[in-house]
Amino acid sequence: MLWDKELVDTTLQIVHFSGDQNGNLLVCDDGGGIFQLERAPKVEQKPFPSKLSETGLFISTKKNKPHPGLIPYSVNSPLWSDGAAKERFIALPGGEKIDYTSSNGWNFPNGSVLVKTFSLGDKKIETRLIAKQSNDWHGYTYIWDEAQTDATLIPSGGLDRD
Repeated sequence: MLWDKELVDTTLQIVHFSGDQNGNLLVCDDGGGIFQLERAPKVEQKPFPSKLSETGLFISTKKNKPHPGLIPYSVNSPLWSDGAAKERFIALPGGEKIDYTSSNGWNFPNGSVLVKTFSLGDKKIETRLIAKQSNDWHGYTYIWDEAQTDATLIPSGGLDRD
Protein backbone atom coordinates (compact mmCIF):
# COMPACT_ATOMS: atom_id res chain seq x y z
CA MET A 1 0.00 0.00 0.00
CA LEU A 2 1.29 3.47 -0.90
CA TRP A 3 0.69 6.42 1.38
CA ASP A 4 1.46 9.97 0.41
CA LYS A 5 0.72 12.54 3.07
CA GLU A 6 2.89 15.34 4.42
CA LEU A 7 3.97 14.50 7.96
CA VAL A 8 5.97 17.58 8.77
CA ASP A 9 6.85 21.03 7.44
CA THR A 10 10.49 21.52 8.38
CA THR A 11 13.66 23.34 7.47
CA LEU A 12 15.71 20.22 8.30
CA GLN A 13 17.67 18.60 5.51
CA ILE A 14 16.45 15.07 6.16
CA VAL A 15 18.78 12.28 5.03
CA HIS A 16 17.44 9.29 6.98
CA PHE A 17 14.56 8.03 9.11
CA SER A 18 14.94 5.47 11.87
CA GLY A 19 13.14 4.22 14.97
CA ASP A 20 14.25 3.94 18.57
CA GLN A 21 13.58 1.06 20.98
CA ASN A 22 10.30 2.69 22.08
CA GLY A 23 8.95 2.92 18.52
CA ASN A 24 9.47 6.66 18.16
CA LEU A 25 10.29 7.97 14.70
CA LEU A 26 13.73 9.59 14.53
CA VAL A 27 14.89 11.96 11.79
CA CYS A 28 18.55 12.41 10.86
CA ASP A 29 19.58 15.80 9.49
CA ASP A 30 22.39 16.45 7.00
CA GLY A 31 24.10 18.56 9.68
CA GLY A 32 24.46 15.52 11.97
CA GLY A 33 21.47 16.16 14.23
CA ILE A 34 19.03 13.46 15.30
CA PHE A 35 15.50 14.60 16.05
CA GLN A 36 12.32 12.94 17.29
CA LEU A 37 9.01 13.87 15.71
CA GLU A 38 6.43 15.31 18.11
CA ARG A 39 2.85 16.18 17.31
CA ALA A 40 2.44 19.94 17.12
CA PRO A 41 -0.49 21.48 18.98
CA LYS A 42 -3.36 22.68 16.79
CA VAL A 43 -3.06 26.41 16.33
CA GLU A 44 -5.77 28.40 14.64
CA GLN A 45 -4.13 30.61 12.04
CA LYS A 46 -5.66 34.01 11.48
CA PRO A 47 -5.65 35.11 7.86
CA PHE A 48 -2.85 37.52 7.01
CA PRO A 49 -4.14 41.12 6.77
CA SER A 50 -5.51 41.92 3.30
CA LYS A 51 -4.50 45.60 3.53
CA LEU A 52 -1.03 46.91 4.41
CA SER A 53 -2.68 49.45 6.73
CA GLU A 54 -4.05 46.52 8.80
CA THR A 55 -0.60 45.03 9.54
CA GLY A 56 0.32 47.56 12.24
CA LEU A 57 3.62 48.26 10.47
CA PHE A 58 2.58 51.79 9.47
CA ILE A 59 1.05 54.60 11.50
CA SER A 60 -0.26 55.90 8.18
CA THR A 61 0.08 54.18 4.83
CA LYS A 62 -1.41 57.29 3.18
CA LYS A 63 1.45 59.45 4.52
CA ASN A 64 4.01 56.60 4.23
CA LYS A 65 4.75 56.83 7.98
CA PRO A 66 6.16 53.57 9.35
CA HIS A 67 5.57 52.63 12.96
CA PRO A 68 8.30 54.24 15.12
CA GLY A 69 9.35 50.78 16.36
CA LEU A 70 10.54 49.79 12.88
CA ILE A 71 14.29 49.85 12.32
CA PRO A 72 15.40 51.31 8.98
CA TYR A 73 18.29 49.57 7.25
CA SER A 74 20.12 49.41 3.94
CA VAL A 75 22.21 46.77 2.23
CA ASN A 76 25.84 47.03 1.08
CA SER A 77 25.16 45.66 -2.38
CA PRO A 78 21.57 46.34 -3.48
CA LEU A 79 20.20 44.43 -6.45
CA TRP A 80 19.05 46.29 -9.55
CA SER A 81 15.27 46.52 -9.67
CA ASP A 82 14.55 48.38 -12.91
CA GLY A 83 15.59 51.66 -11.31
CA ALA A 84 13.15 51.37 -8.40
CA ALA A 85 14.06 53.05 -5.12
CA LYS A 86 13.71 50.84 -2.05
CA GLU A 87 12.94 51.56 1.59
CA ARG A 88 13.75 48.79 4.05
CA PHE A 89 12.75 48.21 7.68
CA ILE A 90 12.97 45.48 10.30
CA ALA A 91 10.21 44.91 12.85
CA LEU A 92 11.11 42.89 15.95
CA PRO A 93 8.49 41.66 18.42
CA GLY A 94 8.51 43.20 21.91
CA GLY A 95 11.99 43.57 23.36
CA GLU A 96 13.43 40.75 21.24
CA LYS A 97 16.86 40.96 19.65
CA ILE A 98 18.57 39.45 16.63
CA ASP A 99 21.16 36.81 17.53
CA TYR A 100 24.25 35.87 15.57
CA THR A 101 26.21 32.62 15.69
CA SER A 102 29.09 31.57 13.46
CA SER A 103 27.34 28.28 12.65
CA ASN A 104 23.83 29.63 11.86
CA GLY A 105 24.44 33.30 10.99
CA TRP A 106 21.67 35.77 11.83
CA ASN A 107 18.85 34.36 13.94
CA PHE A 108 15.66 36.41 14.04
CA PRO A 109 13.00 35.73 16.68
CA ASN A 110 9.55 34.50 15.65
CA GLY A 111 7.33 37.45 14.85
CA SER A 112 10.11 39.37 13.07
CA VAL A 113 9.15 41.07 9.80
CA LEU A 114 11.37 42.44 7.03
CA VAL A 115 9.68 45.23 5.06
CA LYS A 116 10.73 46.51 1.63
CA THR A 117 8.81 49.10 -0.41
CA PHE A 118 9.61 49.65 -4.11
CA SER A 119 8.94 53.07 -5.67
CA LEU A 120 9.37 54.55 -9.14
CA GLY A 121 9.73 58.30 -8.76
CA ASP A 122 7.12 59.42 -6.21
CA LYS A 123 4.87 56.42 -6.89
CA LYS A 124 4.94 53.42 -4.54
CA ILE A 125 4.57 50.20 -6.55
CA GLU A 126 4.67 47.35 -4.04
CA THR A 127 5.63 46.50 -0.47
CA ARG A 128 7.02 43.08 0.35
CA LEU A 129 6.92 41.55 3.81
CA ILE A 130 8.93 38.54 4.91
CA ALA A 131 7.57 37.34 8.25
CA LYS A 132 9.11 34.72 10.53
CA GLN A 133 6.25 32.55 11.72
CA SER A 134 6.69 29.24 13.58
CA ASN A 135 10.44 29.20 12.85
CA ASP A 136 9.93 29.59 9.10
CA TRP A 137 9.95 32.61 6.78
CA HIS A 138 6.84 33.46 4.72
CA GLY A 139 6.61 36.14 2.02
CA TYR A 140 3.70 38.49 1.32
CA THR A 141 3.42 41.15 -1.38
CA TYR A 142 1.12 44.17 -1.32
CA ILE A 143 0.33 46.22 -4.45
CA TRP A 144 -0.27 49.96 -3.94
CA ASP A 145 -3.51 51.52 -5.15
CA GLU A 146 -3.61 54.40 -7.66
CA ALA A 147 -4.42 56.92 -4.89
CA GLN A 148 -1.25 55.83 -3.02
CA THR A 149 -3.21 55.52 0.23
CA ASP A 150 -2.97 51.76 0.88
CA ALA A 151 -1.80 48.50 -0.62
CA THR A 152 -3.67 45.22 -1.12
CA LEU A 153 -2.28 41.74 -0.51
CA ILE A 154 -1.91 39.84 -3.77
CA PRO A 155 -3.20 36.26 -3.94
CA SER A 156 -0.77 33.42 -3.19
CA GLY A 157 -0.79 32.44 -6.87
CA GLY A 158 0.70 35.81 -7.82
CA LEU A 159 -0.44 38.61 -10.07
CA ASP A 160 0.59 39.79 -13.54
CA ARG A 161 0.43 43.52 -14.07
CA ASP A 162 1.88 45.97 -16.61
